[in-house]
Amino acid sequence: MTSVFRPSARALITGGASGIGYAVAELCLKHSMKVTIADFNQETLDLAKKKLKGDVSCVKADVGERTEWKKLKQEVGDVDFLMLNAGKWYMYEVHACESGSKGLLYTFKPSCD
Repeated sequence: MTSVFRPSARALITGGASGIGYAVAELCLKHSMKVTIADFNQETLDLAKKKLKGDVSCVKADVGERTEWKKLKQEVGDVDFLMLNAGKWYMYEVHACESGSKGLLYTFKPSCD
């Protein structure tokens, strides 16, 4: 079986401009892969583009939107390695807690918009 981490293999990493996605982009580039980072934050994309060395491109995209995936497919084409790392983080407060037949049932509500 051929390793996905090989020269000229194409990687697409969502949420790759920082954190874990950025670290995986570095790993891919160490293996001489062609890396595309998709992220919605232009500032972190620009910083990643400056810092990462190798065949890397950065695309501003909100992968929570279906139309953005169509744009990425057109721009990137087929990939050998896809890392779905993008996501949003929300804070929730416990709104209610009831005892039920399967134990405690918690109801949450967002604590901020």
